[in-house]
Amino acid sequence: MPTQFKIAIDGPAASGKSSAASCLAQKLNFQRLDCGSIYRAITFIVLSEFTTLPSLDSSNVKGFIENIKICVKNQRIYFNNRDITDELRGEMIDRTVGKIAKVKYIRQKVHKIERDIIDNCKGGIVVDGRDIGTVVMPDADLKFFITASAETRAKRRCLQNESHNYDEILNEINKRDYDDIHREIDPLRQAEDAIIIKNDDITFDETIDLLIKKYNEKIHQLNK
Repeated sequence: MPTQFKIAIDGPAASGKSSAASCLAQKLNFQRLDCGSIYRAITFIVLSEFTTLPSLDSSNVKGFIENIKICVKNQRIYFNNRDITDELRGEMIDRTVGKIAKVKYIRQKVHKIERDIIDNCKGGIVVDGRDIGTVVMPDADLKFFITASAETRAKRRCLQNESHNYDEILNEINKRDYDDIHREIDPLRQAEDAIIIKNDDITFDETIDLLIKKYNEKIHQLNK
């Protein structure tokens, strides 16, 4: 096995890729990097500073964002030495993060943060997001694209929170898919060499078993 082993997991919103990445990293004793959380962190910091989303093209806002220093350690995100991980989920951030994530200079900043973490990792790392296998880590040793129909993903979201309205969640997922796929910069797409995992009809545990099986096959191939 190489001294560093990199696994990329991409997929659309609510596909279960983040949960799968976290579980896989734990089972393999690998480091894990959730790239979506970095965009959420920048969104949280911007909203904390400006209250509402400002013009991202203005020089003062651009300067503020470019000077943001984020530290990622043990799957926790720190800003100004404060752990902000538990503050990155919420309706306002959910509504705003897509606007933040499509801005070129912000994506470039996030990519640098991500790549620095990846390159400094000793051993194995699982990285999940929407452009990992194609942009952030095209040199990954193993690439997965986890997906399911929009209807399946909406049903799962509703099961997680009974207060959610199915039709509203389905519309949100379809809109997010459209925005991700048609984003001008780094759109969501599967890498040509990615293994596609469609999990509509398999359980979470079965998904993890399949990921581990593919990992073991890759290790066996490398050790030949």
